[in-house]
Amino acid sequence: MHAYLTTKETDATTLYAVHQFVWGLLPKMPSGVEAPYLFTMKGAQVLIRTPLPLDDTSKKEEIDFKVGDRLYVQVVLNPVKRSQGKECPIKGVVGLKDYGQRIFEAAGLRVLPMEMADEEDESSMFVRLLVPELENSKNIPIHAARYNASVEVVDVDIFQNALLNGVGRKKRFGCGMMLFRR
Repeated sequence: MHAYLTTKETDATTLYAVHQFVWGLLPKMPSGVEAPYLFTMKGAQVLIRTPLPLDDTSKKEEIDFKVGDRLYVQVVLNPVKRSQGKECPIKGVVGLKDYGQRIFEAAGLRVLPMEMADEEDESSMFVRLLVPELENSKNIPIHAARYNASVEVVDVDIFQNALLNGVGRKKRFGCGMMLFRR
């Protein structure tokens, strides 16, 4: 299985402008059909993962794993919960880590304990709430947190699907795309 990873520079100053920038790179989709892509930001760079090559700068990314592979993953999530019919941000380190644990498990991964963990925190998952790096001019509710974790693949098919389709319920505006390294 493979996907294409493309890196583009942008001078967009709002999340919505970045979102529009990425949409402009994609082929036109029929009405009602979502474009198959994920993106995340790294400074002024936008990383885009899609099953379609966007241009000649697209790098083919082999997505070939086996059970037991150990990886380091990073993902930006929008940790929210439903309460009385409304979405509310999850707050507090314990709540954020529990949310991340559930997301990684649903993606076919097991979070590994840190080899040199702090006595009070044996998890290898690190969570950091992100102060919006880009102004949110459309008042789009985003409560973003970056998750970093050492993980082990426990279900290859689920993990590959998560890489291609993203994780978490909110996959817009740079959330949901897992970056990994072996």
